[in-house]
Amino acid sequence: MIRTAKKAKKSTKVYKLAEVEGRRDYQRQINTMIIDLENRDSDYNLEQMWGCYKGILHKAAESVCGTVTTGGRKKKTHWWNKKTQEAVKKKKDAWKKYHQLGTIESYEEYKTCRIIAKITIKKEKAKEWEEFVEKMEENRKSNQKLFYANLKRLRQEENKSVSQIINKEGQILNNPTEILDRWKEYFTELLEGTENNQEASNYDGTTVSEPKAEITENDIHIDEVTSAIKSLKNGKAAGIDMIKPEMIKYIYGQNWH
Repeated sequence: MIRTAKKAKKSTKVYKLAEVEGRRDYQRQINTMIIDLENRDSDYNLEQMWGCYKGILHKAAESVCGTVTTGGRKKKTHWWNKKTQEAVKKKKDAWKKYHQLGTIESYEEYKTCRIIAKITIKKEKAKEWEEFVEKMEENRKSNQKLFYANLKRLRQEENKSVSQIINKEGQILNNPTEILDRWKEYFTELLEGTENNQEASNYDGTTVSEPKAEITENDIHIDEVTSAIKSLKNGKAAGIDMIKPEMIKYIYGQNWH
């Protein structure tokens, strides 16, 4: 059976718009480009005007967030970098040298290179895991879709297992049972937090519900647009125009006026 490579796909890392600094930069760039567009003496129709605004959103988002290309090539392991490659190469060269010379000195040199390579790989793997944990913690709040996608990927990787994890007190857990209990505790708190945030409450405990705008006209009212935008969920797939919810939601920040 012939396997065809998946077509490479470029995607904007819009989850970075959840960060205050990135969001403000995004808003500044959009504001500048919109002012420039409005100052042009051009008679655009509705479709052309939408094309201009769509281009502004994409350009600003790519400038602030950057892009990532997925598919089309084999995934690479981050820990297999320049440091580990050089260490492994030295080990292989030392092994060849030992086979050629067969001396005690060449064997000791090979042993040293082998130990260095092993330590280097271990350090880079630990560094990659720490970065992954930090990214997961960021995605837990800003991009839950990516968060759960990473968890799913962890389960599907046959030759990789979580050997340690940090609890709420900052202590490292190595025991498999303790690790599972920590994950259970984490997801329990996450789900309880989601349920508690469904409705807002006053200080006296009474439930507050947002007033619904009563529109009697046939035209779309600004309150309807505002309500729809505020209800957009992060991490959802883009439509045919490749505009993701965050690109619209954060144009004027989380609070629309």
